Order: sequence, then structure tokens, then C-alpha cells
Amino acid sequence: MALLCSIGFHSWDGCKCSTCGKTRDEGHDLSEDCETCAKCGKNSGGKHDWGPGDKCARCGKPQIVIVWQEYIDRAGKCIENKMFQKAIEQLTEAEKISGQHDIISFLRTQAFLGKGDSEQAANEVRLIKSELEADVIARLKVYIGDVLANEAVENVNRHVQAVNHTPPGGCSESPRGVAMRRLYASKREAAKKIELALELNPGNERLEKLLGQCR
Repeated sequence: MALLCSIGFHSWDGCKCSTCGKTRDEGHDLSEDCETCAKCGKNSGGKHDWGPGDKCARCGKPQIVIVWQEYIDRAGKCIENKMFQKAIEQLTEAEKISGQHDIISFLRTQAFLGKGDSEQAANEVRLIKSELEADVIARLKVYIGDVLANEAVENVNRHVQAVNHTPPGGCSESPRGVAMRRLYASKREAAKKIELALELNPGNERLEKLLGQCR
């Protein structure tokens, strides 16, 4: 920190010192957004002047952008409060305004995971194109792949146990025959889940081995 700044003599440019970067709660730049300072990013508590048009009369920000952001903010809060279906509804409304958008897909991935719908989560995460948070998306894909694989294995194991607890022999409609049919169906469903997991994580040896065991 510069000497003058250290003793309180800042070079204020609006709300921000041009020398040390310290900020103050006055002199905010609201030219781009009546609610958020362009210099320090603080919410000013101000309000837009919508007037008769679809843009703010002061900063020119389109009203549709504000509405879209409100949907996104509400969806985020719903996810924090484990209201996952409500979050999905808010994101659907946001998508009507903007079309497919990375932040919508990212939040919807979180909501579907929260609901326990890993396949829908996998479908959503594949839509995310942004590389700004590539490491985050990569970890999310690994996590979803693990969830899909674990669900697949657990489901097959349940049906294996069911077969083991039925008496051997009998026709296709016997308890054993029904249990075997359900086991084969669970393996087919497991293969689909693991294939989806491999789409997110190509070349994963564990997933490839599990897929081989389901076929």
C-alpha cells in the first residue's frame, strides 16, 4: 500500500482508490446498471426507472435481462434450500427468455442431482459449453458418472440377491423365472446408465469394466 493511502489520503476515483484499490460506499458508478456499481460491483440498493419502454431510462439496461437474472437468483436460492423441483421451474422460465444457457444447465444439473435424477443431471451437464470453469465441470462430470455407476451396480445387486433367495428350477413364470427376467432387465438398464457415464468420462477404465460385466 502506498504511504499516503496507509495514513488515509486516498486518490478517490468515485468509490474506489486509484492507487490501492480500497473502496468506499459513495461515488458509485451506476451508468451501466442502476443497482450495481460498475467500479466495485456493490449492490447500491438503487432501482431502475422502467418508464413506458422496455429499458431503464437511466442506465439503458433491458428489462428482460433483469427478469432473467431474477429467475436465476430464485433458482439458486431454491437449490440452497433443497427445493429442487421449484428450482427447475424457475430455470425453465429463465430458459424461455434466453434459450439454452450455461448457467441454466449448470443449476439444473445441481437441481436434478438433488432430486436424485442422475440421468437427467448427466443430460444437462453435457449441454454446458463454457470453459471458464472447465475444472468445475470436469469434476461434476466425474461425480455424476460415479453416481450413475453406483446406481447401476446397486440395482443389479438387488436383483442378484432376489434370484439367490428364490428356489431353483421351475418354468419362466415361476418365482425363479420372474426374478431372472428382472435381473436381465436390470443389467440392460445398468448398461444404459454406464454408457451415459462413459459419455461424460470417456476412457474411464472402471466404467468400461462395469459395462462389460452388464453385457
